[in-house]
Amino acid sequence: MATKRTLRIHAIPLSDDDGGRAFNFTAADLADLVKRANQRFKAASIEIAFDPKHDWRPRRSTAHNNLQNSGTNWFKLGNSIAARIPGKIVLFFRHGPDPTDPTGNGHAYPPNTGQTKPSSAGLPTDNVNYVAFPNTKNGINQGDGNFFCHELGHYLGLFHTFPGWGNFTVYGSNPGALTGAQAVQSLVRYIRNNGGTTAAMNGDLIADTAHDCGTVVYTAQGLSHGPTGPASLNIKGRLDGQDYNFTFRPPRNNIMSYFNWGSAQRFTAQQITVMHKTLQHSHRRILIEPPCFPDFHGLDASRFQLCFDYWVNRGRWPHTLSANVSGSKTIMAGSFQPGADRPVRHLITSAQYQKAFVEFRGKGFRPGRVSATKVGSTVRYTAIWTPIDGKFEARHSLTLPQFDAMWRDLRKKGYLHTDLNVYSTGSSVRVAATWVKKPFQDYACYYGMTGAVYNQRFKDFWKKGLRVTCFCAYKAGSAYRFAAIWEKVPGAWGHWFGMDSAAYQKKYNEMAKTKHRLHQVQSYGKWYSGIWTKP
Repeated sequence: MATKRTLRIHAIPLSDDDGGRAFNFTAADLADLVKRANQRFKAASIEIAFDPKHDWRPRRSTAHNNLQNSGTNWFKLGNSIAARIPGKIVLFFRHGPDPTDPTGNGHAYPPNTGQTKPSSAGLPTDNVNYVAFPNTKNGINQGDGNFFCHELGHYLGLFHTFPGWGNFTVYGSNPGALTGAQAVQSLVRYIRNNGGTTAAMNGDLIADTAHDCGTVVYTAQGLSHGPTGPASLNIKGRLDGQDYNFTFRPPRNNIMSYFNWGSAQRFTAQQITVMHKTLQHSHRRILIEPPCFPDFHGLDASRFQLCFDYWVNRGRWPHTLSANVSGSKTIMAGSFQPGADRPVRHLITSAQYQKAFVEFRGKGFRPGRVSATKVGSTVRYTAIWTPIDGKFEARHSLTLPQFDAMWRDLRKKGYLHTDLNVYSTGSSVRVAATWVKKPFQDYACYYGMTGAVYNQRFKDFWKKGLRVTCFCAYKAGSAYRFAAIWEKVPGAWGHWFGMDSAAYQKKYNEMAKTKHRLHQVQSYGKWYSGIWTKP
């Protein structure tokens, strides 16, 4: 049996820019639909997960509300949004292009995994990375959950059981207008033009889904699509001077057909295999394999944005971050933890940092954690912003004398020193620091310490009830020096530094077992520093 996979969705119910043509269902309605869909997916060892708190994001956008699968590069608009929500199946619930009449159709496509593709159903691009649904309650509930599963089936690699992306492939541009005789003629001509046997109606190239004549020939002859309709359909007669005799037992209870079964439909064993194989491909693998763990180290900086987008869309925001040049690579370490909005900018220049500082201050944020590292010939800043919680002062690129003077002045004025990063520019040592005016019991700060001096101060301050809340290592000449903030705070605290990657991972595992969370991590040289806390 296939390994069970939990796939998370991200719902974007849409209305126009002015609020018009709006969706008319709730997050609770969608949650109920997901429950019914999971009854169908259970046999496939797939579960659809939906958390209204983090997976329900209404949006006003006329452009997205008009989303359709026709025209040139129509998929780019949806893909641009889905790209910022990695690791979830992005669902757009849209009205469609008609000014008043909401669409009842959806669209989704298998990714190009190198699979053998039916000639009747070409892919519009290698990866349409979202699913489109109607934005009405009746629209999404078509088939009591079967329609919802049908579109997700496409996204997971399945084609229709009949040829093409719609009835028009076999039955022409207006299949609903065909008489019974005309529908039969269209069907027979398609079969004759595509090999002359019922195998022409093998729409998905899957062996355990029956050849599907489609629903049009049923409808045109007044036959039910559901259980009361005929399970077997014989098409016999003479067309263009040739006799024909075809018998179909279409897969009327298959999710990837167009038959309206009226109750739960199913996937076949080979369809299930295709979906699980699709999940292993790079276009879908992120649905089952995060780009990084929430607590991470040794991450190539080029992958950080992907990790950020992945975790913030699950309600986790960076709590600590650092960047470090290791050989020819820039690597990052950090921790995504549950919490409110905490904006981040990583590896930006001094000018870019200052611009971001002004921007976020205007939005009610102050620097929470700032670290700097030299990348090539330029100092780059990585910063987490946190909501302003009092009058604050924040500076970067301070000389040591400037920092000393500012530290003494602000302590006298009742400011708590909350963040410290000392760093080398190559020619000098500089400081980035933040102070917040708020009550405190006691705190201390030192820099320029050797490892031995730091360890002794750690012991001395521990006896006085002060704990390390911020630590950084930096190069002064050819040697590492250390800086730290100690504060009298409640809870359990621990700090270790000078650990290589393996030792850091071992210590992380030990602390995780005792339910300590990572408060601060720094990567420096080939070493790591980690501060853990437990309330």
